[in-house]
Amino acid sequence: MVRPGRSTLRKVLPFLCLSGSYLLAQRPDSSLLERYSREGARALAEKRYTEAEKAFEKLREIDPGMAEVHANLRKTARDRSWHG
Repeated sequence: MVRPGRSTLRKVLPFLCLSGSYLLAQRPDSSLLERYSREGARALAEKRYTEAEKAFEKLREIDPGMAEVHANLRKTARDRSWHG
């Protein structure tokens, strides 16, 4: 069995630390996701389209890859055009 030397460990350790901190920094705050999702859904149900759009835009800033956010933004725009 080959054991890594100290020089190998010195090369790998900074990478592991940086990649771990990067992944932790990229995780969206679930409480904010829930808050803005709830606010947007409530505003949309009450036909307050401007407030709904603002909440969904904040969600998109937090997690741009969330498909539900884009769908809700499209629904908000569609409902606004139908209901004025």
